[in-house]
Amino acid sequence: MKRYSRRLRKTGLKAKVLLSNGLAFLFFISCTKESINIINIENTDLPSPLDLLYESSIVLDVKQFSPEKIICDIKGNIYISGNRRRLILVKDNREVEEMNIQEIYPCEILDIDTDGFDIFLLDRMNRKIWTVKREKVLEKGFALESRPLFFSVSENGLFTVIYSNRREFYIFSRTEKRFSGFLLEEGVMEGDGGAILFRKNSIYFANKKKDRVEFSHLYNPSKRLFLDVKSPSSLAIDRWENLFVASQEGIVFITKDGKGKRLLSKEMQMAKISISKEKIYILNLEEKKIDVFKIIYTSTDSNIPEW
Repeated sequence: MKRYSRRLRKTGLKAKVLLSNGLAFLFFISCTKESINIINIENTDLPSPLDLLYESSIVLDVKQFSPEKIICDIKGNIYISGNRRRLILVKDNREVEEMNIQEIYPCEILDIDTDGFDIFLLDRMNRKIWTVKREKVLEKGFALESRPLFFSVSENGLFTVIYSNRREFYIFSRTEKRFSGFLLEEGVMEGDGGAILFRKNSIYFANKKKDRVEFSHLYNPSKRLFLDVKSPSSLAIDRWENLFVASQEGIVFITKDGKGKRLLSKEMQMAKISISKEKIYILNLEEKKIDVFKIIYTSTDSNIPEW
C-alpha cells in the first residue's frame, strides 16, 4: 500500500507539471448560440432522438432510503446510491434489493458510475473509488489525493475526478499508465453542483451555477464548447454520442456536434438519468421511483432545430 501511495504521489506530481505546462496553451472559447459550431465535427446522418415513449415505472420500496444517483450496466441492471452510504440494485427482472457494503464502512458515497461492466463508487470520506463486481464491493479501492466532489469513468477505464478545490480535473487509469489534468474555467459549488460524464474521450461537465454544459476533449482540451442548458443536474449519452441532459427545463437532448437541441420531456425536471439499450431511466428523487422510457429515434438529424 505504501508503494502504491508513492506511485500515486508521483503521478500526482507529474499531472501537476502537465497541468501547469498545459495552461500555457489552454484557452477557453465561450460560444453563443450563433457561434456554437466552433468545433468542426462532420455532420453525419446518425440516428437522433425524436421522442420518449413511456414503458413502465419501478417503485423503490426501501425503508428510509433517499435516492441520489442512478447508473445502468450493460446487462440492464440498475444501481441507485442514496443516504451517502447505501446502494440499491434493481435487476433486469425488476427485482429490488439492497446491497451489503459493510466492508467499506464508514464511508460517504458521493457518486456512482460504470464503464459498462463494473460499477464504481466515489467515497469522499476515505478518498477512494471502490469497485463493485458481481454484486460485491471489492475491498481494495483506488486512492485519491484530495477530497473528491464528482467523478466519472470512461468505457476504456480512465477515471476523471473533480477535487475539493472545485476547479481541477484529474484523469488517471486503473494501471496509472496515463494521466493528465486541466482546470475548469471557474470553480463549482460544493454539494450537488453538477455532474461529470466521460465517454468517447469527451468530458462533459454539467455546471448548474452557470446554466450550461461544458464540453472538452481529453486529447485537445483547448477545444472547449459551452452549451446553454438551464440548471443541468445529470448527464447521459447514447451509443451514437447524442447527449441527454436532465435540467430545470426537463429532459433535453443535444446533437453530437452541439448544433441541435430539443426538449424531449417537460415532466422530469431536475431528475437523475442513465441510458442502457436504447432506454432512458429517469430517477425521480421525490417520488422514489424510476420511470423507464424507450428512446424513439429518427434516421436523420436534418429536422433537429439549430440553437
